[in-house]
Amino acid sequence: MKRKRRTILLFSVFLLCIALVAAVLFNLDRIMSAINGTPDDGAGDRNDTLDTVYIDGEAYRPKSTVKNYLIIGIDKQGEVDSNGQAQADFILVLSFDSSDNTYTVMPINRDTMTEILVYDVFSGEAKESVAQIALSHNDGTYTEISNTRKCKNTAKAVSNLLYGVEFKNYASMTMDAVGIIVDYVGGVEVYVEYDMTMVDERLVGGQTVLLDGELALKFIGARGGVADETNVSRMERQMAFFDAFIKTAKNAELDEESLLKCFEDVEDYIVTNANDGILGEISDKLENYEKKATVKIPGESKVGQKFMEFHVDEEGLKDIVTDVFYKKTN
Repeated sequence: MKRKRRTILLFSVFLLCIALVAAVLFNLDRIMSAINGTPDDGAGDRNDTLDTVYIDGEAYRPKSTVKNYLIIGIDKQGEVDSNGQAQADFILVLSFDSSDNTYTVMPINRDTMTEILVYDVFSGEAKESVAQIALSHNDGTYTEISNTRKCKNTAKAVSNLLYGVEFKNYASMTMDAVGIIVDYVGGVEVYVEYDMTMVDERLVGGQTVLLDGELALKFIGARGGVADETNVSRMERQMAFFDAFIKTAKNAELDEESLLKCFEDVEDYIVTNANDGILGEISDKLENYEKKATVKIPGESKVGQKFMEFHVDEEGLKDIVTDVFYKKTN
């Protein structure tokens, strides 16, 4: 049980830090030696099945050397869908390529318009419809057991967006956990690029501010009245926060007792279908693989009938998908 707690805690920190912090926080070289889970046998995604997909009439197969994982950040205190359920506020695709020992980080705009399952609030029946991808984190029910199904629905929506890329392993964490872990490392210093005093008087534009857990949630979550009010600017702010968190985490000193206490505080915020071995493998790769790129999906934010919508540049997305995930068949 203690080994499992350590593994899941490491992975929870990784979720918050966009696939980097688990490699530096909590002295992985010391802690990972205590984890003896079985490495992933290749079932981390569906690349081993080599399913053929067709893009613009040409045949592609998933790269056999690439394994993909889906990370979902849930906003339980913010926006909800028509059924009153929390939305997927933060979506990240993490891809490891064993051919050159690199990994790619791909954040997905929550406002991205794509095909998702939409549930009727009365009948509970689902139908496919084009909507914000954030709304995909729903299965029409309110039970805790449905959380895994909600993650699968988001995974399906991401697959629809990325021309069939599929994910067997996913993990979600409510964004409230960010504040908890920020407080455990003693706060995070960030540069506030533009004025955010309407969100909190401490977030003065052009100044470096020490964020505690509460202020960190405001910094990464604020949208209305900030900059251009689109999720694009919020994503940039989130990336700046995570980079700053990494620097802080390198100097953080938490003993095993503190680690376990932190786990107890955040474990209820985590949902994952990945076992200890897979989590251990991800942490190991984060420590030993080199970050290749943070890939930004091109597109445009527009005001829709009710909400902001992000419409992807399909030609640009095709270039990304065929470069990161697929190879053309002969």
